[in-house]
Amino acid sequence: MGLRISLHLDAQLVNTGEGDVYIYTWDLCWNAFRGFSLHLIAPDGSSAQGKVLLDCVPPPPDPRDVYQFVRLEPGRLYGLIDTIKLRDVVSKPGNYRLQVTFSGSLSREWIHESMPTAPIAALPLWTMGRPPVKSNEIDLTITP
Repeated sequence: MGLRISLHLDAQLVNTGEGDVYIYTWDLCWNAFRGFSLHLIAPDGSSAQGKVLLDCVPPPPDPRDVYQFVRLEPGRLYGLIDTIKLRDVVSKPGNYRLQVTFSGSLSREWIHESMPTAPIAALPLWTMGRPPVKSNEIDLTITP
């Protein structure tokens, strides 16, 4: 199959809360389960199968570098723009529903055990203990 089309994604996190939240910068990479996760769902409910598993694995943060975390104030956004080749994430043309989820890759427990004296340990971090954030679903039709 000659899918030569790319998907241009602009994925943004918006703080709709009332207080600051800190995001680990490495969580803004494509991964199957943590950080940004791309889901393409076929009409039968199955996940699309492609050639590539989007599997960025964030390194552990350096306890001495608080700049690895971005402060997201209420009403502010932080995101990533990326281009993904469709042939990498789907194996055939068809109708799909696209959704992006976001979840933290670090646990609160890991932060407190590994970085107990680091200034970031006392701040409101977006960690894996929080429910994933889900985008709206987008209908996507891929034709040969």
